[in-house]
Amino acid sequence: MLDHVPGHRAGVASGILNTARQIGGALAVAVFGTLLADRADFLHGLRTSLISAVVVLLATAAAIPLLPPHRSSDVGPVTRFR
Repeated sequence: MLDHVPGHRAGVASGILNTARQIGGALAVAVFGTLLADRADFLHGLRTSLISAVVVLLATAAAIPLLPPHRSSDVGPVTRFR
């Protein structure tokens, strides 16, 4: 993601990326924890959580070819400080 933003926006893009990662992790723990919390239906919750994880993985893999191709910039990589 950071390769697709201009160099002067790399800090904002990095912050957004890390915020989305943290929110996704917190939601995943909350949802999967809720599904697994009931001991009587533990196997059902485990099955549901694993199936939902596979569905998200497959949806992400299917979306990858739809992303625009990477364009190289004249600026160079973000880590151009010397």
